[in-house]
Amino acid sequence: MKKNIPFVVLPLIIAGCSSGGGENKDNNVIQEKKVDVISNNPTSSLNKEEGKRVNEALNKEVNEEVNEEVNKVTNKVVNEVVNKEVNEVVNEIVNKEINRIDEKEDAAEISNDKGISVDEKLLSDNKEKVYTGSKIDKIYHSNWDYGKENIPVYNIEGSKDPYENYLSSEEKIITFVTDKGDSHQFSLLGDVGYYGYRIELDADRTASYASYIYSIEKDLIAENVPNDLNAVYSKKDGFVYGPLDHRSDQINAVVRTADITMNYTNGIVKGVITENDPHIGNDELFKIDGNTKSLVITPTRHVSNGIIPNDRAAMDIQFVNSAENIDDHKYILGTTKAESWVGVLAAEKQN
Repeated sequence: MKKNIPFVVLPLIIAGCSSGGGENKDNNVIQEKKVDVISNNPTSSLNKEEGKRVNEALNKEVNEEVNEEVNKVTNKVVNEVVNKEVNEVVNEIVNKEINRIDEKEDAAEISNDKGISVDEKLLSDNKEKVYTGSKIDKIYHSNWDYGKENIPVYNIEGSKDPYENYLSSEEKIITFVTDKGDSHQFSLLGDVGYYGYRIELDADRTASYASYIYSIEKDLIAENVPNDLNAVYSKKDGFVYGPLDHRSDQINAVVRTADITMNYTNGIVKGVITENDPHIGNDELFKIDGNTKSLVITPTRHVSNGIIPNDRAAMDIQFVNSAENIDDHKYILGTTKAESWVGVLAAEKQN
């Protein structure tokens, strides 16, 4: 009897022996029974179940690790693709904005070379212009804030009744400075304003007189005029003037024009106002002295129409720039009145 045969098969062996079979036959039976018994062994089933659970646990762990690695790789690839696309879009937007800013800065730099930026130029063109100026006559000296396109003037006519000496006037608005009439005349001063005169009626409507006027854009007034200014200013018909007679109003509506030349040297000015009537000549009608704040205008012996020689008058002057943010003191304007005359002055800097 073999020692390695399990105890459970011994009854089968005994039963075989009692049947009188041969040894080989008995061995075959033993082997067959051994297989059957082992296959039906509860321990074997337990091993299979345990192996199944072990395999499931291992498979789950392996799957989790594999999935984690796969997800890492997948996420990396996806993130790289998404980041690339996002970066391309963002870079495109950023580059466009940078180019726009660069173009704006370049345009501003180009314009700044001329003394004014693009944005400032647009704002200057779009905003409403405000005018300021001066009006002077035999009675009053007042402010004048009418622009170039809305100047009030008068049409003055004599009475149609031969037994009346009254004058009549009708106010109207001229929309162009260069519109001329029998009772007014104005001249442009570059693009910054205008100067000239208009005829008005006395309160009793029996006589007329001239008012001398200038008007400029308020934002163009020069505020930083150097005290040591060196420049030449001149203008043909730049001085508009007339006589004053406080005893009679017959000549107070007489208006004349003359040419002006002024030379500033270290802030001190010398100049002359000359006759511009070729039939009379180019006599010096007035002499000019002063500085960058004011002028003193003195009539010479060549003046006429009742103006008294040496009847000098002080004139506060206004320097005006040719455009905003350009400090070039391009123009000079002023009004003044003496005992025997009154007038307005306009001059332009010469390059």
